[in-house]
Order: sequence, then structure tokens, then C-alpha cells
Amino acid sequence: MIMTNRHFSYIIMFLVALLLILVGGIYLIKRQTTGSFSSINSFNDCVEAGNPVLETYPPQCKMKDNRTFTQPIEPRFDGDNTTTTP
Repeated sequence: MIMTNRHFSYIIMFLVALLLILVGGIYLIKRQTTGSFSSINSFNDCVEAGNPVLETYPPQCKMKDNRTFTQPIEPRFDGDNTTTTP
């Protein structure tokens, strides 16, 4: 079978269309992923988003992109001693 210029043009157009679909899909996935993570910037936001809380002291929330947020602790004054509570 001899490949004509017409067949070659169809193959090139198909490959270009396939490449555009692939690049567009990757772009949409990246955009969706980074958009949801960018709104999380505190321990409480991380927990509310359903991320796991590590059993550390103080507690830490770990995101899927490996960012962690530490729960702030406030000092509590008990007479002469200062202690911290979660």
C-alpha cells in the first residue's frame, strides 16, 4: 500500500489532535489539584478538608502534597508554672 499525501496529512492531523487533548487533560488535572490545595493554609483548614491528623504533640495535619500544618497551642498559666494545652 502506498501512502499518499492525503493519508499522511490525516495521520499528522490525528497526532496533533491527540497531543492537544493529552496536554489539555494534564493542564486541567494540574489546575484542579493546585486550586484545591491553594485554599488550605492553616491547621483547621487542613482538618476540615479531610486530611489525616498525625498523633504528635502538638497535633499536625498532613496534606497529600506533603505539606504539614501544626495545631497552635496556647500557654496556660497555673500559678507559678506555665503549661501548654492544645
